[in-house]
Amino acid sequence: MNSEPNARYQVVTTAVGAVTIRHMELGETIHPSGPLEESRETYVKQSRLKAKLLSQAPSPVVIYDVGLGGGANSSAAFLCWQKLKAEGVNPRNLEIYSFENDLSVFTFALENIPSFPHLKGLEEILQTLSQEKIYEMLGVRWEILEGDFHDRFSPLASALLPPAEIIFHDPYSPLKNPGMWDLKTFKKLREKSTDDCILVTFSQATRIRAAMMVAGFYVGSGSGLGMKRESTVASPTLSLLEKPLGSTWIEKWRKSEAPYPVDVSLEDRADFKDKIESFLF
Repeated sequence: MNSEPNARYQVVTTAVGAVTIRHMELGETIHPSGPLEESRETYVKQSRLKAKLLSQAPSPVVIYDVGLGGGANSSAAFLCWQKLKAEGVNPRNLEIYSFENDLSVFTFALENIPSFPHLKGLEEILQTLSQEKIYEMLGVRWEILEGDFHDRFSPLASALLPPAEIIFHDPYSPLKNPGMWDLKTFKKLREKSTDDCILVTFSQATRIRAAMMVAGFYVGSGSGLGMKRESTVASPTLSLLEKPLGSTWIEKWRKSEAPYPVDVSLEDRADFKDKIESFLF
């Protein structure tokens, strides 16, 4: 393990005993309940990745990993696919597109792999990704798309991306990274998602859920983990949600002190409000 202190990141143990990475400049702890636990329980399990891999659809399962970070979510998805292969199952092919504008935390995770059991055994794959930004093997294609997320969704660039069947939305928090949680972001994700897509995120913020709704997603409550009571699961198809938000959620939205995404101007708030009020649950 790299024992030298890092100005930007440190390996820390959280209050629940999880070993993870803390971004010292932002003051944010990545996966505070533990990278392995959060990736499996919050993202892989709630996205129904295993069931999708076992379905008979001929196309690959395409994952948008929005916020690669230390690589935990995508690694967990790869390990899910790998486990099925080891069990003698023939899963669908898997394609992962990891969006990240700053790979320094990913590099830091690779330098400290002994601290993170969820990355052990993946060293060669992760090093290849770090150096070449792409890893391919029979049945799997994993690519890192470095740079500004919104540039990747320009009309020309997004045409090169296959539609997502799963979205792991896991950038830094809305407070520290508001441009990744606005209405524009979720509209772009909806435009590039399949009708049976499942989007999972750790945030349960009211304005974030409202942004998803106006962007074209149905939204539901997801399971909590550690000190977080809930996560959020969304899909263009209502029947794919186990715990969809009901019409009573509108009252919570009305009472919220921050009901609007950061990119909804004062002039646009009336239209946004009408869309929320008329949402069919």
